[in-house]
Amino acid sequence: NPVHDLQFVVWLRREFARLAPDIVLAFHAKPVIYGSFAGWLGGVPRRAALIEGLGQGFSPGPGWRRQLVRFVLPKLYRAGLRFADTVFFLNGDDIAEFERRGLVRASQRVLQLPGIGVDLAYYASRELPPGPPVFLMVARLLVDKGVREYAQAASRIRVRHPGVTFRLLGPVDSGPAGVPLDEVRSWKDIEYLGETDDVRPHLEACSVFVLPTFYREGLPRSILEAMATGRAIVTTDAPGARETVEPGRNGYLVAQRDVDALTAAIEQCVEQSSRMAEMGRRSREIAEERYRVEAVNQLFLDELLPRS
Repeated sequence: NPVHDLQFVVWLRREFARLAPDIVLAFHAKPVIYGSFAGWLGGVPRRAALIEGLGQGFSPGPGWRRQLVRFVLPKLYRAGLRFADTVFFLNGDDIAEFERRGLVRASQRVLQLPGIGVDLAYYASRELPPGPPVFLMVARLLVDKGVREYAQAASRIRVRHPGVTFRLLGPVDSGPAGVPLDEVRSWKDIEYLGETDDVRPHLEACSVFVLPTFYREGLPRSILEAMATGRAIVTTDAPGARETVEPGRNGYLVAQRDVDALTAAIEQCVEQSSRMAEMGRRSREIAEERYRVEAVNQLFLDELLPRS
């Protein structure tokens, strides 16, 4: 609603002028677009933006709403980011996309972060559960997250390996790209777990984490949490997601929207189940090397705080 958005800008400008912060850091699409502009209007000396992922606004898909967003959103980004001094990204593909479209300027400082970090103490490494492999997908119930591809792969695998378990955890999405709850509940080879405030018990109860996304992710937090827990990863060779996997070492990358490739990767995990603990250990090592939340926070602070 353009009227509500204008009211949002006016409110932000007033609050920035009242609070007089030294820095404003905006993330998510609307705060980035409107917050950077409002920060400039409100006299904030330094304005930074974090692009956490491009989402549906940069992904192909049916429906006039999606097409409208894909047309309008880049123009709004270009206008809003003119007022940001620094723009953070979570993967190189998004940087390339914004540069190609002219959404960031040569005068701006553009930096890539290794995700938004994961708390390695909170998401502690855990041993794999005993017994046949348990696969887990954690995501909003969106078409673009690959929920249907996951269900199709599960059905194929359980024909040959009936002892394998497939679980799905995540909230319903009421938008046009959401997968209806009735459809999810009709899948016989998937255990739908609903949603939760604490994903850790579900990660600890799985053997392999799966995210067959073709959504424009920044760097999926769900994968980082699974890696910290010590789980092998099966995900797509897509922006953001691909950066979490060393193929054959801590998991497998598959083509987007390719149920055959997804099924083959999951079957490889089943047939080589003795390697899943080793792959999970490598996932934990990668999380420790690249994605510690303290290290990511320090990168933010080093960039944003005035240097003496």
